[in-house]
This record gives sequence, structure tokens and C-alpha cells, in this order.
Amino acid sequence: MHGPTPLQMLVPVLGTIALLLVPLAIVVLTLKHRRGLTEMKLKAMLDLAGRGAPVPFELLIERPRKPGIADLRTGMVLVATGIGALLFAFTLPEHPAWGIGLLPLCAGLGFLVTWKIGRAGDASGNHG
Repeated sequence: MHGPTPLQMLVPVLGTIALLLVPLAIVVLTLKHRRGLTEMKLKAMLDLAGRGAPVPFELLIERPRKPGIADLRTGMVLVATGIGALLFAFTLPEHPAWGIGLLPLCAGLGFLVTWKIGRAGDASGNHG
């Protein structure tokens, strides 16, 4: 019996590289989107200032992100991804990589806890 073929050796390497590039792509796309929003705000402010109109204060400030429905949505997606990865790993004949599913599962649970704590704080009137 011969060892693995070069293609069989290449598949895990390419899979690992692809898994590492996905979060990087998400970060790059998020930063590009935020930059576009900032450029639109700056263009609007310059346009208003060029016409001599007052610049609204809301354009000048950055509103802090409040935990809310985004944490719930992110938590649900990560929990579902983690459960799906665990189920996929357990369907394989050998499943030594089942722990990979624990990372998104635990991160999703953390987002759900953050969402729940944020809701409890809003209900009791505590804002930090």
C-alpha cells in the first residue's frame, strides 16, 4: 500500500488556508464598508460647508454601538455554525477534529449571554 498522493496531501493544506482566509476577508470587507460610510459622511459635510449651510452635529459624532439585536443574531448564527460543524465532524468515519465546532459554539453562547445581560440592564434602568 502506497502513501497518500500529492493531491491528497494538498487538500488539508488548502482547506486550512481557506479557513484562515475567511475571517481575514470578513475583516477587510467590514473595514472597507466602514471607510465608505466615513467617506460619504465627509463628502456630505464638505458639501454642506461649501454651500455655507450649517453642518448637523449628528454628522460629527460617532455613536457607540449598543448591544442589541445584533448580538442576538450573531450569537444565533455562531451557535448554529458550531452545532453544524460538530454534527459534520461526528458524521465522519474518524472525527478527531470535532473540537473545531466548539469555537463558534462557545463564541455564539458568549454573544447570547451578552445580549441577555444587555436586555436585563436595559430593563432595570442600568446603563453602565
